[in-house]
Amino acid sequence: MQVSELEEIVGEKGIWNKKLFPAIKDVVFKTLKGVQESQTTDNKGRCFEVYGFDIMLDEQLNPWVIEVNLSPACRERETFLSKMLDDMAFDLFSWLERKILTNNMLDCDIPLSDKLKMKRNIYLRQVQFFDKHEYLNMPEFYTENGLINKYVRLQESIEEVKAYNRSNQVSSDIAQTLTGLELCGTKVDMKVEKKIDLAYRRFESTCLI
Repeated sequence: MQVSELEEIVGEKGIWNKKLFPAIKDVVFKTLKGVQESQTTDNKGRCFEVYGFDIMLDEQLNPWVIEVNLSPACRERETFLSKMLDDMAFDLFSWLERKILTNNMLDCDIPLSDKLKMKRNIYLRQVQFFDKHEYLNMPEFYTENGLINKYVRLQESIEEVKAYNRSNQVSSDIAQTLTGLELCGTKVDMKVEKKIDLAYRRFESTCLI
C-alpha cells in the first residue's frame, strides 16, 4: 500500500508525515535500542545488515512492532515495489561506495579506475557534509538519478553519534581518572534453572487440574 492510498483510507491528507512516519521511526529506534547490547560487532566491522520491520497500526494509528526479520523478502509483489526496491538498492550501494572510497583504511596504492578516483576526490572534498543530511546521500543525488524512495536516518541515532564524538574529545587528564566498571554476580546454571522451570510447570498443571 502506498502512502496516498493509506491517507485516503484514513481520510486525512498529510497524516503520514505529521504523525505516522515520526511514530514509526520512534518505535524502530526504541526496538533497536532495546537489543543493542546483544548485537556484537566482533569481526564484523565492515559489515551491515538490512532488517525488515513488520508494523501494525491500531485504531488510534499507533504503530506496534509485530516482528523484525533478519532477511526481509524483497519480492516485487506490487507494481510500485519495483520502483521502490530499485531506488533503495541504488541509494544503499551508492552510500556503501562512498564509505569504502573514503575509508581511512583504504590503501592509496590500490589500483582504482579513473572514474572511481574522480568520485573519491569529490567524496573527500565533501566528506564533512554527508552525515549532516536526513538521507544517506546528498540531496542532489536523488534529483540527478530520479530516485523517489530513499533511506532515512533516525534523528535520535544522529544525536547519539554526535554525543559519542563529543565524548571522544575528553582530555587525557580526565580520561586517566576514569575507572573501569566492576560487575558483581554469579553465573547462572542453566540446567538447574530448567529443572526449576519444569517443576513449576508441573505444579501449575496440578493446580489447574
